[in-house]
Amino acid sequence: MTEQSQGSMLQKWQRIARRIRVPLGFVAALLYLEQLAVHRPAWVPIAWSLALVLPGLALRGYAAGYVKKNQELTTTGPYAHVRNPLYLGSILMASGFAVALMSWPFAVVLAAFFLLIYVPVIASEEAFLRETFLEFEWYCARVPRLIPRITPVRRPDGEGGGGGGFSFALYRKHREYNSAVGAVLLYSGVLVAMWLHSFLGVVESARNRMTISRSTANRGHDDLRRLAGSGGDRVSGFPQGLEPGRFDWLDRHDLSRAMLQGVRLSTQFP
Repeated sequence: MTEQSQGSMLQKWQRIARRIRVPLGFVAALLYLEQLAVHRPAWVPIAWSLALVLPGLALRGYAAGYVKKNQELTTTGPYAHVRNPLYLGSILMASGFAVALMSWPFAVVLAAFFLLIYVPVIASEEAFLRETFLEFEWYCARVPRLIPRITPVRRPDGEGGGGGGFSFALYRKHREYNSAVGAVLLYSGVLVAMWLHSFLGVVESARNRMTISRSTANRGHDDLRRLAGSGGDRVSGFPQGLEPGRFDWLDRHDLSRAMLQGVRLSTQFP
């Protein structure tokens, strides 16, 4: 396979990845809800997940208030520290929800999603920026792709890359509030799953206790039948309606009545 054909296949996959990125995000959310039915969430992992989800939400919201897609090369705000703050925020959020779930299958799916979808999309977008904005090469050489630098980059004109102002109009234009809504819905699903697992656990425990009680009652009923069938048994204090020596026809209802009214059994051994 030649380099030209390889490049053509890569570009084709990049186009596909851009188109299916959002639908696959909904598929991942559905898979997350399915995993909640299998794995019972715990409070400690959920608390740790907030340490990733909340910064991810903040970073995405902060970046959405600066970026002007396809209009100019944004190098201010969070873009003065990292080239892809929106994707970095998404990675933090997804990792946080994976921690809350503590599910290895879901973590593997997220890793595959990032490698197969995010990496090609990032490469495609950077190729577009390189062709569109002459200063992108300078910017790309100084600002990391996903691991932020500590100090903001300084542009050639001397202006600090961290300057500029956050725009709520841009935030609303990019509808970044949808990320917060999605996070609230997913955490709501986590809490509902915790309640359902607890409720079903109580029901199962009650069912097990009933099974044990029924088994104990059956053993007592069988023991009473054996005692009634032996010739040396003496039965005293029978409640009304029960006759000595007639336990061959004793049913569970009679046994319950006998136990409640205090049937006294004594066995005489030869």
